[in-house]
Amino acid sequence: MEEKRAKGNVSKPLKEFFYQCADGFMKQQGLKDSHKWSNLSLMLGFVIGYRFLCFFILWYRSYRSQC
Repeated sequence: MEEKRAKGNVSKPLKEFFYQCADGFMKQQGLKDSHKWSNLSLMLGFVIGYRFLCFFILWYRSYRSQC
């Protein structure tokens, strides 16, 4: 019989395995923890900037069509 688990409920050994794999991969690529956070902030900056750009384009097109 299958065990039903809630979404996102991952067993502790499995979680530790993934964290160890991620740390090993980062070390293999020569990345430090500070690089991870700077890359994440850069990615979030691009996402937020893209959303603002799209918002202003849509706002301008809406404003122009009302005139």
